[in-house]
Amino acid sequence: MRQLTLIPLCIQYIRPGTTIYSDEWGAYNGLQLQGFQHHTVNHSLHFVDPVTGVHTQHVENMWSRCKRHHRRSQTSSRELLSGYLEEFVWRSKFGSVNQGFHNIIHHIREAYPL
Repeated sequence: MRQLTLIPLCIQYIRPGTTIYSDEWGAYNGLQLQGFQHHTVNHSLHFVDPVTGVHTQHVENMWSRCKRHHRRSQTSSRELLSGYLEEFVWRSKFGSVNQGFHNIIHHIREAYPL
């Protein structure tokens, strides 16, 4: 992915003014010109910037967990990738299918008490 691909995707899917934390990969250059707050960490020097505290550890951890979950499912259809990602995000937020159902009901009860 290059800047010509990445920047339009950021504009399409991320609200203006959102803070984006990244490494210093060149494709991220220009995010500030598009109205994003952009903070970077130089991974060749450290994983967490000692001055600003900027890091990408959370997203890298989530991506690692997503890939592991995908490998366990033993499916690799490229056409279904978005569905795999949606399922992973859903399970990460709400738990397994049984836990997820109870969590959703709990949130509905909190939002709409009797």
